[in-house]
Amino acid sequence: MGAKKHIKWFIAITTIILGLGAYFNRFIIADWFTPLQKTNKQPVSMGERILIIAPHPDDETLGGAWVIEQALREGKKIKIIVMTCGDGYKVAVEKNFGVSEPKPADFRKLGRIRHLESLKATGVLGVKQEDVIFFGYPDGGINGLWEYNWDYTNLHKGLNGFRHSPYSFSYEKGAPYCGANVVKNLTSIINEFKPTDILYPDPYDQHHDHWATNAFVKYVLAKNNFRTQEWTYLVHRGDYPWPWEYAPNKQLHPPYVLKNLDTRWHYLALTSKEQHLKSEAVKKYVTQTKVMDPFLEAFIRKNDLIGSYPQHYLPFIKGGVDNGNFDKLFETYFSEPSADTILTELEGGGDIVRLSAAQGNNEFYVGLQTRKPLRKDIRYNLRIRLFRRNNDVKRMDLSIYDFRITALRLAKNSLALPTTTSVKVKGNRLIVSLPHDFLDGVDQVFFSGDTILKHKRIDKAAWRVITVKKK
Repeated sequence: MGAKKHIKWFIAITTIILGLGAYFNRFIIADWFTPLQKTNKQPVSMGERILIIAPHPDDETLGGAWVIEQALREGKKIKIIVMTCGDGYKVAVEKNFGVSEPKPADFRKLGRIRHLESLKATGVLGVKQEDVIFFGYPDGGINGLWEYNWDYTNLHKGLNGFRHSPYSFSYEKGAPYCGANVVKNLTSIINEFKPTDILYPDPYDQHHDHWATNAFVKYVLAKNNFRTQEWTYLVHRGDYPWPWEYAPNKQLHPPYVLKNLDTRWHYLALTSKEQHLKSEAVKKYVTQTKVMDPFLEAFIRKNDLIGSYPQHYLPFIKGGVDNGNFDKLFETYFSEPSADTILTELEGGGDIVRLSAAQGNNEFYVGLQTRKPLRKDIRYNLRIRLFRRNNDVKRMDLSIYDFRITALRLAKNSLALPTTTSVKVKGNRLIVSLPHDFLDGVDQVFFSGDTILKHKRIDKAAWRVITVKKK
């Protein structure tokens, strides 16, 4: 009897462990079945001048090899911007240089090597060195420049020990580490190159340098009213690209958690020659393959994958949200992946599933919905950028804690909180109402949201652009 009881307990405990493992890894399991889903075979048509923007050396190859090879074969012009030199990767410094406690000089050494690796890799794909531009901004700090270190009076200090680019090959020598200067550099190149197409990181990429690069690009396009075809590529998202192995006979598919969003994914078939060139280009990133394989090799597939997004307009709610229309705001929304990390799974009150915005007769609304009821101990941030005519951009960073709202002053162009601002909470939905004159002269609104518990970010929604329709 004792032995039978032990067997029963063993079976029960094993079943529970396997069940929990399957539950918390359900999205990885789902990715096994992604190849069975219908794929978008719609052809991609790009213009004559293509600009590719990479947060780090290697991203342009992982996400843009097909685009580069096709464009050059057709006689089109390619220009590549590399935002950072990848000089903030501590593990790469330790593994490549045998340093246990890296100093700023070690990070700068890595940056110079990765710069050369990038030139070699893009050279394999056929890109001329003069068409690869390095900004030299701090690796691991692009989100800091976007969110906090915006002004020239509040520079970011990189792991390379500098508040300005220390590299002689930087597009702007001694470029100050602040968001305003990133905008200046991107604007300058786009004005000069006049791209017909821009390929840049996807807004749902989880790496902070990637989603922040996406935000900067969209900001510059909206601020200057640039018209171009926009395409995105994904590098960091959970277990993507699944499986993490060299699998040249498999296709590259988007992660299951991004399946039901508004992204249109385009499958770009690689010939055997194109696939071989991409593989040879990836091998040039010696410092990274030493610490990141088989991740890098997992991008060597039968296809590349890029996304595109539809244009969205700010909807109008007749009568506003005060006349029984509270839930109406969430009928038009941007969906977010749900319970896709352990933290969002455990903290459902901070797991953002929808982000909404609309205008009423007298108010402008921004809303956020979580998977489980909102909590007073979680901080809910709604971040808004308003693009007015004549390149005038204002920002408002709203922070709601204990269901009380404040406006953070994070830059010179930050707006004060209007006295008539209100917060309405209902279950798992939150709406901030701002006076309608907030939108006076505004052509586009750029917004996002994030949640924080005890100084730790639980979730962050993708930055999205909406065009304002006049009433």
